Amino acid sequence: MKSQLLRIILPKPRPAWIWAEAIGLTLLALLAGFTVDAHDPLLTQAGFPWLWLSPVLLSLRYGTLPGVGSAFILLLAWLVALRLGYTAETDFPRLFFLGGLLVTMLCGEYAGLWRTKLRRIEELNGYLDHRLEEITYRLYLLRLSHDRLEQNLISKPATLRDALIRLRDFILSLEHVPGELLGAQPFLDFLTQFCQMEAAAIYRVKRRQVEPAAVASVGSIGELAADDPLLRHALSTNAMSHVAEIDEIDGAHASRYLVVAPIHNSFGQTLGVLVVEKMPFFALNDETLQTLAVLLAYYVDHMIAAEAAMPIREVLPDCPPMFAEEVLKLGRIERDTGVASYIVALAFSPHPKQQDMYMMVKRMQRGLDLTWEIEEAGTRIMLTLMPLSGQTAAEGYLARIEHSLQDQFGGNFHDCRIRPYSTSVGIGSAPLLVQDLVARCRNSLGL
Repeated sequence: MKSQLLRIILPKPRPAWIWAEAIGLTLLALLAGFTVDAHDPLLTQAGFPWLWLSPVLLSLRYGTLPGVGSAFILLLAWLVALRLGYTAETDFPRLFFLGGLLVTMLCGEYAGLWRTKLRRIEELNGYLDHRLEEITYRLYLLRLSHDRLEQNLISKPATLRDALIRLRDFILSLEHVPGELLGAQPFLDFLTQFCQMEAAAIYRVKRRQVEPAAVASVGSIGELAADDPLLRHALSTNAMSHVAEIDEIDGAHASRYLVVAPIHNSFGQTLGVLVVEKMPFFALNDETLQTLAVLLAYYVDHMIAAEAAMPIREVLPDCPPMFAEEVLKLGRIERDTGVASYIVALAFSPHPKQQDMYMMVKRMQRGLDLTWEIEEAGTRIMLTLMPLSGQTAAEGYLARIEHSLQDQFGGNFHDCRIRPYSTSVGIGSAPLLVQDLVARCRNSLGL
């Protein structure tokens, strides 16, 4: 419902249709005016300038230019009516056209401002939806890891969390190749161990076509059946398909696969597809399928993080991938929409109560914030990324910290040997910006 309303209020720019609508609506208004009064088709002598509703409506919907174009058609219509003798008024109605043109331009300016606001809100909502999806996957993964740890602690002493951390580190250690399935074979080996698959393979997808050569495989799996009905259904819906859906998929009885899962990122781009040909009967259940879907999403999310974080990690190898990824995304949002995000850095010099002050600052962080913590030679640096928060929010955050320091430790930033810094993420190159902020903190600490 919300997306439909936005499409009505903020239509996609189609110049040909916009100008066709502008000309058609204006001519229709002129026809209505001629029908009402053939001797005054523009209704200049009426108590209300009815024909100016056409330019006003076009300005409100499409902006100033179509509205001014409609006003120009009205001007041409008045000249034609004067030449053909359809109007007895020979003096040009200056106030009629001047007032209508001013109202049209004001409405166009108003529409432009609201279209900008709507685009900004849509951009912010897209970013928040992406973050919400990532958090949802992580929450489910946390619950699933806890359940599996309780059930399989003896048979699987290595926890899911440890395995995923190793997988993430392995992906980040690989050479960056945009759009490629990094670490496909180790990832498939991990899936085989955790989801009990006996024969499976991962194939690359390019231009919506599945390449016949597998990039990773386990077990004795045959050649790719490109015309398999389960595979076609999974690619057409961009969602996992399995044999339990046989009644809903035409021809799925003839499929040789048990599970087909597209590997796609949060932006809808399909990078590959996982096909499972053999797995134990009791392993094919809802819990295993949900686990498989979450692991695939987790794998792709870390590939996105690895790709997005590469420019910052080249200059700052110790920077957490998620922190680097969010800095780049928020910097783009600020440059495109003007909605600022800030990084607040605190440099902690040696102090008898440094640990207590550091933990107090960590407890004051918001749920949406991301942090990067650096500890060197008895000093600490904490960088806090504040998404969608401007300078006022950053200053308020620092003021709250200083107030808490005054209450708990009896001093301000200077007394507690803490140097605060802050900067917007959209003022320049993100890698150089973060590098400069870290360098300023280290210089203030004498490192």
